[in-house]
Amino acid sequence: MVPIHALAEGPGGAPMLVMRRVDGAPWMPAPPSEDGEPDERDVRILLQVAQAIGYAHERGIVHRDLKPENVLLGRWGEVYVVDWGLAVGAGAVDVAGLRDGRRCRQVAGSPAYMAPEQARGDGVTPATDLWLLGATLHELLCGRPPHVLAGEADPDVATVLRRAAQAAPVRPLAVPDAWAHVLARALAPRPEDRWPSVAQFRDAVQRALDDRGARQVAKQATADLAGLERAAEEQAAPEVVYAVAGAADFGWRQVLDRNPGDVGAREALDRLGVAVARWHLGRGAWQAAAARLGDVAVVPADLASDVERAARQAAAEAARLRHYEDTTAGVRTRAFVTALMGMLWVVVPIGVWLWGSDRIGGYATGVGFGAVHTLVGFGLAAWARDSLSRSALNVRVQRLLVLPSVVLLINTAGCWLLGIAPELGLVLLLLPFAAMSLHFALIHDVRFLPSALSYVTAFLVSAWHPPFALLGLAMANGVLVASLLGIGIVPLGRALIDDLADLTRRSRTP
Repeated sequence: MVPIHALAEGPGGAPMLVMRRVDGAPWMPAPPSEDGEPDERDVRILLQVAQAIGYAHERGIVHRDLKPENVLLGRWGEVYVVDWGLAVGAGAVDVAGLRDGRRCRQVAGSPAYMAPEQARGDGVTPATDLWLLGATLHELLCGRPPHVLAGEADPDVATVLRRAAQAAPVRPLAVPDAWAHVLARALAPRPEDRWPSVAQFRDAVQRALDDRGARQVAKQATADLAGLERAAEEQAAPEVVYAVAGAADFGWRQVLDRNPGDVGAREALDRLGVAVARWHLGRGAWQAAAARLGDVAVVPADLASDVERAARQAAAEAARLRHYEDTTAGVRTRAFVTALMGMLWVVVPIGVWLWGSDRIGGYATGVGFGAVHTLVGFGLAAWARDSLSRSALNVRVQRLLVLPSVVLLINTAGCWLLGIAPELGLVLLLLPFAAMSLHFALIHDVRFLPSALSYVTAFLVSAWHPPFALLGLAMANGVLVASLLGIGIVPLGRALIDDLADLTRRSRTP
């Protein structure tokens, strides 16, 4: 308020006031920002205006004509509430020379800012000044008084008074919730629904101003969250998702640190967790998705179902892989088929060698033996296909049951077509057998190396003395069979021990 330094009687007996000289200008609020936030300087001016009005109320005075034009700003930032010519008494305190505002029936004030009871001539109370403070806040937030419509240039007084008297709730658009809460209560149509005192109004304005930084953080966090959801849906690169998710998470946690009860921030963090989990799941990382959902209060049913399904599939695949690497799977069938086919590989060449290869015939006999070996190999592989496909070792054994017979058949047919003598064709057969064994030794199991060396040795001996080819083939085949059986002998022993233990347990069971 502008202080009065002295009261005196002027010429002719007229009263005279000596007041402080105020070198400044009327308050002209800046327009609000695009996000509906008022100018911080204007809000701080309003807080000082409210402090002056609170002081007046304590002394039983109602201003009745608050608006920015009746606020002067000094050169050094001083704030003065002026134009107290319409002031009335608050009624509760007797103020000499002032009428009781409750009995004032005349319509007085600035129509664009008037409280409903003021426009109707129903009398005024301190709650009227609360409305006028709210009307000033409305101008800071919306750029216009409450009874002037947006875009309206110069409405006539009668129209504005009619709007003021109708007492319709004022609901400004595009105003942050914190300000809307303060404004809605200050501009309540019924005086008893407004802020109980100017002090409480000031506290609410101060809180809304203090939370402005948090709202800016929340605004940026909202944008970051929307960007994260787009990036997750598009399965963006990890560095993009992690950067945006980190920014959004930091922003919302800042909001929660300031206001732990902020439901919107907690819901935003849940949305963030869901978006990141969907991104992880889309990349096949169900464990990371499940871990991210651990902090989410309410997990969408479809996402929970997808993660659970992915976990079951991963567990089934892990179990299948463990079983596939299990050397004991189908060990009995593997040993039986290997021994049976190995006997054919060893016994037939020795029998032919002992009988005399010159008595058996030429290419036709070789092709016949190759066909018989191939049919037997395919037959055993088909008969034991379930057991021989249950592990990686069994699959390799299954291939070895078929490949030598196929190689024998192709080699014999090729030598026949090239006109190579059967004895030389038999020698040449040892080379692909050696290559096949060496391949299995290098790729699958080093224990096939002796078999490869035995075929190479048999080839060199047979090249020096071809009549030894059949005997060399039989011996090398024996080493191959021994390698196959040796790989499975430990698992077979375990299986037999388990069978014996199971048989003993059953015999003891009554």
